[in-house]
Amino acid sequence: MDETNKPAYFYSSIAPGKFTISGEHSAIYGAPVLVQSLNCFTTSSVKSSITFNINLKNLDQSYQYTKAELNKILAIVQENFKIYKNNSLDIAEIIPQATNLAIVVLANFLNTFNLFNKPCSLSIHTDLPIGSGLGSSSSMSVSIIRVLSNFYGIELSNKALHDLVQQTEEYQSGKSSGVDSFISINAGTCLFQKGNGKKHPKFSLPYNLVNTGIPTANTGTVVMHVANKFKGSFIWNDFEQVTLSLSKAIKENDYIQQKKLISINHRLLCDIGVVPKKIQEFIADIENEGAVAKISGAGSHIGSCAGTILIVGDNISKLVKDYAYSLITIK
Repeated sequence: MDETNKPAYFYSSIAPGKFTISGEHSAIYGAPVLVQSLNCFTTSSVKSSITFNINLKNLDQSYQYTKAELNKILAIVQENFKIYKNNSLDIAEIIPQATNLAIVVLANFLNTFNLFNKPCSLSIHTDLPIGSGLGSSSSMSVSIIRVLSNFYGIELSNKALHDLVQQTEEYQSGKSSGVDSFISINAGTCLFQKGNGKKHPKFSLPYNLVNTGIPTANTGTVVMHVANKFKGSFIWNDFEQVTLSLSKAIKENDYIQQKKLISINHRLLCDIGVVPKKIQEFIADIENEGAVAKISGAGSHIGSCAGTILIVGDNISKLVKDYAYSLITIK
């Protein structure tokens, strides 16, 4: 084939984001979490190159690295993670500010399979709002690792893919339940608990997802804040009961019970301190309109933004506009 007629990218892969129906935070403590994938994806493409390149289209950022530079970045992140595990470093400092997660995913993959002798150029685009509780980091990691495994001829089982994604997820959150990577790999709806996911009937109530803005605290910081206050708490039993009851209500098409349980889940999230005051006020106004809502994701214990909110009900457009939030387009 004439070089000028070759496709720009030889391999491409997509991975979906997700929203959480019930069970934020509690999954880390062994309780079940109910999640559903979205028709919003991260797409990664790769081709051969003279140097290692990453093009983050959403951020309009491009990076170029040598083998030595990627090795150095990975070594810094791995050392930072060890220091964090010894309670000597804040979780937000594990990945240096100037380093994007995609770079760490690439470096970790190349290091795992000793592939630094074959440079590549990655191009990444996501439909998902970044840092808003919709699994954008797992979606990106899954998409990148899948396309790299195809490009380099590495056969990965879903479990091996999940394990690789978890390595970089923990660099961000310190401790990850694994649910985000599981649903991004397998898609659909699932009830996930203690590392195992089971297919589940779809959450079929009409819903909207609203973006309230990127939380002031990142996921890892929020997770650590909750752990410091509630690690040994019996509140996780309450979360578990709500999630299992909601699962039952979905299977039985009991719409009234589903809405009631989503409202209870919201109040539990308020109890652990991850729903900012402004978000609580917004959800109270939503409830006054006959709808129910809750955060979808880690939320935040500081600031006024909480990422994504799941809303079940109609007539919310005016309230969304009044609070200067935005509806997330679901394809």
